[in-house]
This record gives sequence, C-alpha cells and structure tokens, in this order.
Amino acid sequence: MTNENLDKQQGSTTASGRRSAKRSLTVYDDLQREIMLGVLPPMATIVEMEIAERFGCSQSTVREALIALSNDGLVERRSHRGTFVADARADDAHEMIRIRRDIESRSMVRVLRRFGSLLRSELSETIENMKAAAMQDDVYQLTLYDRAFHLNLFDAADLPSVRPMLQRCLIHNHRFKILNSGSQRDLYETAVRHEAILDALAEGNAKKATAAIAHHVTTIAEFGPDITEEDI
Repeated sequence: MTNENLDKQQGSTTASGRRSAKRSLTVYDDLQREIMLGVLPPMATIVEMEIAERFGCSQSTVREALIALSNDGLVERRSHRGTFVADARADDAHEMIRIRRDIESRSMVRVLRRFGSLLRSELSETIENMKAAAMQDDVYQLTLYDRAFHLNLFDAADLPSVRPMLQRCLIHNHRFKILNSGSQRDLYETAVRHEAILDALAEGNAKKATAAIAHHVTTIAEFGPDITEEDI
C-alpha cells in the first residue's frame, strides 16, 4: 500500500470515528433528556437494538452512549439482565444534596481567589439564559444552564478531581426535582435565586458567599425550607 493510500485510509478511519462519536453524543443527549424528564421512567428497560433502530445507528454506538449514562448514574447495566433506567429515590437525593452543599460551600474561599469580571459576566449570562428557558417553560434546558452555572463557578476552585462528583450530584438533584415537583415548580424563581450567590461573590465576602451557596443548595421547595437543617 502506498503512503498516499495509507493516508487516505487513515483519514477515512478518523472521519468515521468522528461521525461515530458525534452520533453517540446525540444518542446520549437525547436519552439523558428523556430520563431526566421521566419520559423514560425509573427502572424502565432499555433495549440496545431498539435504540439503535430508532437513531439509525449501530448497537456499538448505543453502547457508548449507555456507558456514558452509566457513568452519570442514570442507567444501570446489569450482567445477563440488560440495561435499566436508574431509580430516583428520595434517600439518594437527600444525600447528594448534602454532598453538594459540602463540596460547593467548601470551595467558596478558593473560588473568590479567582473570581473576577470575566467569570462574573459568564455567570450573569448563564442566569439570563436560565431566565429565557424559564420563560419558554423549558425545564430541561433550564437544568442544563443551571448545571453550567454551578460547574463553571466550581471550576474557579481548581479542584478537577472533585468536579465529576459535583456534576453527578447536580444531575441527580435536578432529575429528582423534575420528577417530583410537577407543575407547581416556579422555573423563573429557580433562575433568579442564583443571583444571590453572584451578589455575595461580588462583595468578596467569603463567609457570605459560603452561606449563600449553602442556602441555595439546601433550600428546595419540594422538601420544605431546608432539608439538611437536622445536620446544622
């Protein structure tokens, strides 16, 4: 095989790999949305062949997406039994909120060391995007912006090994809230309440910022005023 033919083959393989990765991401995004919104309810069975037919892709592509969803804790892949949508239990949700509170609260001192006009502008824009999603009654898009707000803020703490833990907590907190809040949830208020965190950070007061993020994480209407008040 000539070098030219080899280069063409390698280029074709690379392009095919990119297409496969892009398709896998599409399957992942769509399935995550359906799981978060309850279209695929807790404990529902996921059949790889059916998903592959639906998206017009290979089962290996679907498998890649399911592995990513498994890493998020949204599906369970059981040997010889198949793949199931993970349960959404209150006990798990409560514990993850406690973990979130500790991770985000303890990061505020580090965040303030890097908090400046650029990060503030990015976070303000994300809040505006949340408000727009709320006005469109798009709860899933709002949760994506909500997740982006908290992860972008946490990135300033420069704790990359902890970030996946926070991301997983955010995913499950949002999923549980969506599945259990029904039509009573005020989406616009969900967006606006992030502004208190930004205001506290802008003051440069670590104690106030820590209190603001802790209050934000633990005050969830579906559970009452503060679901971790017994810990304090």
